[in-house]
Amino acid sequence: MRHLVRALLVLFVVLLFGSIATSVAGVRKTSVSVPRLTSKQFDIKDAFDECIAKSTSTNPVDGVVEFVFSKQDIREQSFIRRWWKKAFRGSRDHLGQEICLVRAFGLKGFRTQTEIDIENGRLLVTPNSPHLDIPQSMVPMHQRLVRRYVSKYIAGLVVSLRAREVEDGVPVAERKNLRITDMVRTFWDQARVVRRGLSPADCRYAFLCSSHTSGSAIDLGMKDMTSAEQVRLEKQLMSDQRDRKIFFIIENSHYHVFVLPPDYMGEE
Repeated sequence: MRHLVRALLVLFVVLLFGSIATSVAGVRKTSVSVPRLTSKQFDIKDAFDECIAKSTSTNPVDGVVEFVFSKQDIREQSFIRRWWKKAFRGSRDHLGQEICLVRAFGLKGFRTQTEIDIENGRLLVTPNSPHLDIPQSMVPMHQRLVRRYVSKYIAGLVVSLRAREVEDGVPVAERKNLRITDMVRTFWDQARVVRRGLSPADCRYAFLCSSHTSGSAIDLGMKDMTSAEQVRLEKQLMSDQRDRKIFFIIENSHYHVFVLPPDYMGEE
């Protein structure tokens, strides 16, 4: 009888600890697969949710576009002339609304380099202009790609900037090329940026995923630009934004520019 009781006790202990171990493993698995959002990411999600609510199944784009640019108009009117740049800084509302545009237009993101390579020369192309600089150290050859309508926008932007330089009387020898410092990214590229703490745009969530992964965004470097060059570029970007061609953000070292597709893409 004693042996039977002891055997049952041992079995109970084994089952108990086995259950605990399974529960702990489940918690660990959950903590890895479901990352926690930061307060900034929650704010971006709130801005995204408010915006994407304007999208409908019959008209996914127009309500969102109207909402985003009306919000931008309010930001611009809220700051006095001396602090006008704050209206274009990368606020959490900015980020949520930009991602909302990506989702509303139905733009897919590129998860892998293989997906990008497949679309090279088809959906994605390399901008080509003698007035562009794309540093190899910042944009490797396999990432020098954007969607065709983005490439078309870049070509027009360069022409417009040259016209502004002529208007301002800038000597030919002093005219600089437009510098692109970032283009398309894979989800893996974006995950590396997030891990380094450089961006909250985590592609494990559709409401956070960076527009760079869709091939519809570029970064224009500003570090080597004079104040006069920055003013010319900012004037042109603001003009293009008012025409609803782009949605741009002024970052610390660059201008982040999302180019709106000409139509609903419906890829997602």
